Amino acid sequence: MVPCGTWLKSEMRNMMKPGAKLAFMLPPSVEGGKGDPGAINVDIEPWMFPSKAKASDRAIDFFKYMTSLDNAKAFVKEKGTLMAIKGSNEGELPEELVLPAKAFKESKTVWSIKFRHWYKGFMKELEDSLTALLSKTLTSQQFVERLEKAAQAVREDESITKHKV
Repeated sequence: MVPCGTWLKSEMRNMMKPGAKLAFMLPPSVEGGKGDPGAINVDIEPWMFPSKAKASDRAIDFFKYMTSLDNAKAFVKEKGTLMAIKGSNEGELPEELVLPAKAFKESKTVWSIKFRHWYKGFMKELEDSLTALLSKTLTSQQFVERLEKAAQAVREDESITKHKV
């Protein structure tokens, strides 16, 4: 199991054995747990154009071109990852994108949080802890305790700007 985005097959294309397949799954839910077990966490790469740039109108035209439905569909097909352009994840999709596209479409909750950028030390601890959990060198209880300790360190460090969501 590898927690990753829909781009994984495309990213690993040259390293995977011929015929190797990937499958998508949402994280298992906890019976009686709070929240929406079908919630989807998405991440986006923002595009920014300086408003006073010499060619800001051309930059905006280029952005509109890149994010047009036809180009977004071509990107999905060529790059093997889903896009946040309405309609781009519909129609004929590579096999490994069918289930994540269905989960995304059926989700009542789509969210994104930038804590990995806000709290880089915590993110590193999360990645290390997740690796240890998945390789069975850390129990689920140890995973939770390790992350709570890292979160507490962030809470107590006055030099770190805190963000509220």
